[in-house]
Amino acid sequence: MNIRNEDELAPLTPQTYHILLALLASNVMAGADVIRQMQADTKIDAQAGTVYPALKRLVKFGLIDNVNYNPRLYKISDLGVDILRHEAERITAAAKLATERLADRPTRSELKAQSEATLPSFAHFI
Repeated sequence: MNIRNEDELAPLTPQTYHILLALLASNVMAGADVIRQMQADTKIDAQAGTVYPALKRLVKFGLIDNVNYNPRLYKISDLGVDILRHEAERITAAAKLATERLADRPTRSELKAQSEATLPSFAHFI
C-alpha cells in the first residue's frame, strides 16, 4: 500500500498506536517483545492473537519493517515514526482541548460533596 501522507491513516487504532509506540523502545523487537512492551507501557493485556495479525498488517502498510524472518524481528519504519508523531500530536491537541473544556466543570466527587452539603439533616428527628 502506498501511503502519501499521515492523514491517510489517521486516526490510528489504539492497538496500532501502542504497537508503534512499543517499537520505539528498542531498535528491533520480536513479536513477543512487542507484546511485553505494550503491557509494560499501557497495562493493557495485549494478546498474541491480535498483535501478530496487526504486525503483519503494519508491515503491509509500510509502518514497520521485517528485518529478519527466522525469528521474525520488526522495527518501526521512517513512515511509522512520522505517522506515530502525527498521531501523538493529534492526541495531544485533543487532550488539551478536553482539559480546557473540563476546567470549569466540577468532578463527580465535587458534585457529590455539594449535594451532600445542601441536603437537610434529619438527625434532629431521631
